[in-house]
Amino acid sequence: MVIRIHADNGGSQVDIRSKPHVGMSDVGANAALIWRFIDRLDERVQ
Repeated sequence: MVIRIHADNGGSQVDIRSKPHVGMSDVGANAALIWRFIDRLDERVQ
């Protein structure tokens, strides 16, 4: 997983990317990982 944070009009923009370790598809595992991270991030910044 790669997470980049950029300043954006007085706030921040978070760019999160993840790709399968093996093959072309992970059947949604990386998307689930990213959403879990976003949920936890939201909990901490509110």
